[in-house]
Amino acid sequence: MAEDRTRGAAAPSAEMPEASGQVRPLTSFEVPASLTSRLVPIVDRIRQLSTRFGARPYRVFLVHLQWPGTSIGLGEPQEISRREVLPTPRLRDLASTSEILRPFGLGEEGGVVIDQVSAKYAEDDLMGRTPDLVDPVLPRSGLSNREFFWEVVENRPTTPNPVPRRYIPNAAPTLSRDGFQWRVSLTKQDLDRSRQRTPNRREM
Repeated sequence: MAEDRTRGAAAPSAEMPEASGQVRPLTSFEVPASLTSRLVPIVDRIRQLSTRFGARPYRVFLVHLQWPGTSIGLGEPQEISRREVLPTPRLRDLASTSEILRPFGLGEEGGVVIDQVSAKYAEDDLMGRTPDLVDPVLPRSGLSNREFFWEVVENRPTTPNPVPRRYIPNAAPTLSRDGFQWRVSLTKQDLDRSRQRTPNRREM
């Protein structure tokens, strides 16, 4: 402890309240009882109003595939988990996903930002470590033949069905300072699934 911080003080706590416990972080057991945590369900119900008003034109899903081989790309994958992010979050600037000409035809690259993701989710959920949104420790999401991505689909009845777009997180998600929402930055992936949600085959 720096000597000049407590010089002339009766006790270290006079200059450093944390020494007496006057200021301290919440324990993991205290966080669920905090005001912010108790307000999360209320904030989610308020966000649901945007969906009811039709102000959320894109639905967002967390998708896990399992490939039959020992690694990704071998055989035909099976969808083992598809969970919608609810209440429907906000997608920002889809124009950042742009079309480019590649040797095999047109493709897409770029990314999007999705915010107003409910704080009820954990970082492990948003990073694909919990296919069942329960336990990241159990050996399910770390296998070499498991694949995770976010899928963004326009929420309108069109013919043919809207194109699903596939993204992966490019950085750790950020929890807002008020603790009510996550902000997730995503990068566009190739091999979007078909309009019927069947995985496209990988070129080996």
